[in-house]
Amino acid sequence: MNLLRSEKHLPGIVLLLALVTTVLPVSAMMNPAAGYCTALGYTYSSQPDTQGDYVGYCTLPDGRSLYAWDFLLGETGQDYSWCAKMGYASRVVNDIRACGPLEQPGCLACVFPNGSAMEVTQAMGLDFREKVCFEDTCSDPKDSPLPRYLINPPKKPEISPHVGWMVPAGLIIVILLIAGLVAWNRRKGKAG
Repeated sequence: MNLLRSEKHLPGIVLLLALVTTVLPVSAMMNPAAGYCTALGYTYSSQPDTQGDYVGYCTLPDGRSLYAWDFLLGETGQDYSWCAKMGYASRVVNDIRACGPLEQPGCLACVFPNGSAMEVTQAMGLDFREKVCFEDTCSDPKDSPLPRYLINPPKKPEISPHVGWMVPAGLIIVILLIAGLVAWNRRKGKAG
């Protein structure tokens, strides 16, 4: 029987929905693309596209108007990014841990002189979370900062000391298995 069609469960479902909507904390996130654009001192605007949906654009000092999310994610305009303004190299990374605060699989990262990198808005110290409210108390997200994720440069492949014993152990297991099969075949041959 379908739970939602059962009238006897309806009051419980309504009560549960009422509790969930009134008890859970409410938080929101400002538009990171707009925040990034304006934090750099550029002009952010929202314009309708061909379907009538509003799309954000960031106008750079050279007059180019770029899709704001493409600019934030490093797909366009890297020469006007915060990384470039600070004299850092930049690259697009595909690391959900680094790009997680933007809720994107890939993002723009600044590459520092030591070879490490960090997502651009984290490097800038930008926080796009709005106040979090629970019942009648609100808190500023700056009181509980987001963890920063440093992307380490690629290293030469190394065998971990914890893994180094696995190769000899694997060889021993293979030799024992072969010896066991040979012994089993000999025994089988003598029995038949």
